[in-house]
Amino acid sequence: TSAEYLARYPTQPNAPRDFAARDRDGDGALNSDEYADPQFPQAYNDPIELFRRADADCDGRVSVDELSGVAQAHQQMLPALMIPAFDDDGDGLLTLSEFRVSMLGNTICGWHTTRTDKNRDGVLTFDEFLFQPDDFLLLQRLYFYRFDADGDGRLIQSEFPYVEFNPNTLYRLAADGSSMEMIWQDKSRPTAGSPEISPDGKWIAFDLYPEGKIMMVRSDGDILTEVRGGLMPSWSVDGKSFAYSQSGVSISDFNGHHSDKFANGWGAQWSPDGKLIAYTMNRGLWVYDVASETSREVLPHNAHPYATLYYGMTWSPDSRYLAIKATSGNVHDIIRIDTQGEKPAFDVLLSTTLSLSHDLTWSPDGERLLFSMNSPQHGRNLLHQLELQDGASPTVFPGIDTNLTYMCQSFSRDGTWIVLTAK
Repeated sequence: TSAEYLARYPTQPNAPRDFAARDRDGDGALNSDEYADPQFPQAYNDPIELFRRADADCDGRVSVDELSGVAQAHQQMLPALMIPAFDDDGDGLLTLSEFRVSMLGNTICGWHTTRTDKNRDGVLTFDEFLFQPDDFLLLQRLYFYRFDADGDGRLIQSEFPYVEFNPNTLYRLAADGSSMEMIWQDKSRPTAGSPEISPDGKWIAFDLYPEGKIMMVRSDGDILTEVRGGLMPSWSVDGKSFAYSQSGVSISDFNGHHSDKFANGWGAQWSPDGKLIAYTMNRGLWVYDVASETSREVLPHNAHPYATLYYGMTWSPDSRYLAIKATSGNVHDIIRIDTQGEKPAFDVLLSTTLSLSHDLTWSPDGERLLFSMNSPQHGRNLLHQLELQDGASPTVFPGIDTNLTYMCQSFSRDGTWIVLTAK
């Protein structure tokens, strides 16, 4: 029925439309022929018919080459894995009964998707092998042990291929894109994010998430220091302290020995002139006056239509405007707020349905915004820049390695280089 179909494909936005198109007789339900229509992305697969088509020499058994001939492009890695794992009689071929137990004979999960060694221990555990963590656990357990040839409860590369979990890495990028080089990488600390360059350019503060630690490393990659607990460090104008988030927003001294909480918000960002700290709280945007130790709301929750205002905002160089990611449904906007206006006001700089990072950076000359956004051409999030002029569209930042996936970035105060996190 329609209800059953929509429950089976809850994350497919076109499911209602597809159901209506497949229901050719209009009776409100799909029969087997309607459900098996191959023009639709979710369809019944007949394993016996697939085996028959694969068995080119009609001997009742299929080889790796025969299986490769019927496997779809995204399934081409499966045939070579299936023979040793499901060939119960050891003849190097699969009978129909052996094939029906295999991955091509049972496509209920996306067996072709890449598995990752998330804990970087050189093997794949069952938790890392799981293709669907909540459903079909017994079937996935059966497959795991089928591939585990030596029975040690772990999979090595020769038993089932996987990729290592690449750590987030700090890179130095020239502001004109003329050079890009690695600053720091540590496989034991793979989650570096939210980097910010100190005002004198000598240090980079960043966080480890979900560990909840603020770290510092020299801008040449030397002398790594764990400073304190917290996330998203943001330097003061003199570089002697930083704002951060941890059960609220606080200010810490350089060494992390002393801190003061000033609000219950999140995502503190210090203004370039050092006078204000912006943060989000209760779906609104606030600024804290460092001298008077008072806060005021510059964009209340009832003055905008968005479900979420994200942390990772950025100040304009003159410390007047804030740019922040705001989301409603599947639409992501970058909006600009005037913190000195008589009443709450904002304008939309960018609106997109593409994946868009929450971490924004305003260039010191005030002419462009930097952020990570999906590039359909490359199939990953790349560093983009948006020139702040009417009608401009985001472009991929020149000089970056487009084989990497980008997360966060920050300009040096003199505007000559950018620190990036990418992997």
